[in-house]
Amino acid sequence: TGNLTIIYLTFNILFSLLTFFMIYYAILICREFDLKLSGEIIIISFLLFNPTIIFYENLFDYNQVITFLFTQMSYFIIKFFKSNENKFEILTYVNLLLLSYFWALFQPALILLVFILFRFFDREYFKNIFVIFIIISFSLIPSIKNKIVFDVFTSSSKSGVDFSTIFPDWLDNCVSSEINKDQNFITHDNIEKYFPYYEKVYLNEIKQISNELIVGKSSKHNNVAYFILGKKCQTNAISKIFDNPNYYLSDRFKTFLASHGKFGFDFMSAEPKNWNKYYGNLKQIYNIPEIKLTKQILIFILCMFIYFSLLKFVFYTNRNNSLRKALFIIGLIYFYLLAICTLGAGTEQERYLYTGFVINILFMIIVLKKILKN
Repeated sequence: TGNLTIIYLTFNILFSLLTFFMIYYAILICREFDLKLSGEIIIISFLLFNPTIIFYENLFDYNQVITFLFTQMSYFIIKFFKSNENKFEILTYVNLLLLSYFWALFQPALILLVFILFRFFDREYFKNIFVIFIIISFSLIPSIKNKIVFDVFTSSSKSGVDFSTIFPDWLDNCVSSEINKDQNFITHDNIEKYFPYYEKVYLNEIKQISNELIVGKSSKHNNVAYFILGKKCQTNAISKIFDNPNYYLSDRFKTFLASHGKFGFDFMSAEPKNWNKYYGNLKQIYNIPEIKLTKQILIFILCMFIYFSLLKFVFYTNRNNSLRKALFIIGLIYFYLLAICTLGAGTEQERYLYTGFVINILFMIIVLKKILKN
């Protein structure tokens, strides 16, 4: 067993370093926009002392990693359109590949979509066409492996279960109906009934050490039972959408409103150690209905102002053609993120949307250029 304090400290240091790399790319993006030094200082300060970033630096999860990758990718996209160097296009695809490994939301199809968008704006033939083929092939490896071993074409064992959470009664209709009737419906002894190839290739060699990690209490979200549950959960959720589309759409609209009425650190399912010690009193104030509603309205207005400001820059600015193209593609990738988080996940939108935090940086750059007459 490892020392949890050392493990948490190690990841905390790693995530803090990622923040500084995010700041580094933010500075590079500022310079692509020719922002004044005073504007850079404001943005650096915003990133250093932002409570949302501090929250995710200390949260033992993958969010800080994918936020960094999304920020880095955004710089590569901007740099590609400013310099027209193929290496930045390739680096964009590599970033999307890494994102697909960390989070199943970033599907291989997104890499192909971005490739098509690049060709739309840059009609010159992409000389390294084989590179995109290799990158997409690598992004498919987890799904292909899971299809061979578990007969489910997905890169995440939990994606089907996560999708079903769009309905409040998902636990009763999906997971609980299986597990509560038979706590051991998938065990170390009968796993070959569900995954014969898995039993043949893997379990014969690791039976003694992996029981708990595969199907036992210690497996948690790595439990292979999620592949079976995911199939049922996803089928059940899709059926309910077709049976009652109006409810689904109205509920997802409410989810959109709710997710844009919170700070990124208002994450409902987990929080860093000692977060309540410093933030608990403020959370209690938020529970006062009038204050909570005011906060939600103000944050929602700010989010919409950010979105419309970026849209205005992309579609109604006569200058900075290369930057407009770059922001258009970054915006579409962010819209993809927003759409999946809203339409395909029951909760945790505030955590998911933190991935696209660079949107706030881009907004601040555009505003500061106007204020500083730059």
